[in-house]
Amino acid sequence: MADFMRGLPAEDPEIQLPERSDSAVTVRTANANLGAIRVALPRRQDRVLAAIQQSAQLYGDKWEYELPFAKKEGTNENVTGPTNRCCQEVARLWGNCNVECEPVQETPDAYIFLATFVDLETGYRLTRPFRQRKAMKTGEFKGDAARKQDNVFLIGASKATRNVIANALPGPVEEAIEAARRSLFDRVSKNPDAARQWVRDQLTVLEIEPTRVTRLIGRTLEKAEAKHLAQLVRVIQSIVDGQMTADEAFPPGEEARPAKPPAEEKPAKETKTGTMPKDDPAPAQGGFGE
Repeated sequence: MADFMRGLPAEDPEIQLPERSDSAVTVRTANANLGAIRVALPRRQDRVLAAIQQSAQLYGDKWEYELPFAKKEGTNENVTGPTNRCCQEVARLWGNCNVECEPVQETPDAYIFLATFVDLETGYRLTRPFRQRKAMKTGEFKGDAARKQDNVFLIGASKATRNVIANALPGPVEEAIEAARRSLFDRVSKNPDAARQWVRDQLTVLEIEPTRVTRLIGRTLEKAEAKHLAQLVRVIQSIVDGQMTADEAFPPGEEARPAKPPAEEKPAKETKTGTMPKDDPAPAQGGFGE
């Protein structure tokens, strides 16, 4: 297709390089005036969506987080969304784009990040700020305040990157979440005993008592159905990724009431299952099925 039919300029815009004061030259592709440029391999959205579906079969258990948040009336509400891994994989498969995240300000109680997404093919540019509070509970590096702040800073940068991609590419990201959800539910449904054992191993590593799991899903782990096991996989993955601590995900107090069970999920009609855990998996802080 001719360039003018695709809405591209007749000639590529020139990039103005800064004067060289030494051997280092910095070129910023997030220039707001860059506009659309020609690319060697133009994007095909049908291939992008097919690649997302394929990746979901391999890494889908790490693509959605689930965080139980306490409500005023004393119950918990499950909040879900795309993980940073999901958004970065979508951006990679989308191709011909650029994502930058920079800390622009530090206050006594927070880090302020500015994340920018640029679609090189269309010239679309989106910038979103993100505020990461320093008092975030990470559950790691107890007694080491400096390392804890380093971890909080990195979490803020990851969240800023995730948010700008999710807002710049809402359709592909939502498609990725749905594909990941179907893939995880399908794998759990085909082998619930293996999924149950994986969850049990992770709970042991995280030192979470069975009673706390019962309060979250409203039943014991032994009686958990596929939808509950899929929910637990997402919650555990949220802990592993640093989204929240084990105590926040599984409140230890009796005041925490069970969250409403997740809506019934149905597996995809044509979904290839991933590799299930081996008969005797070693507890590991990783995704389900590794």
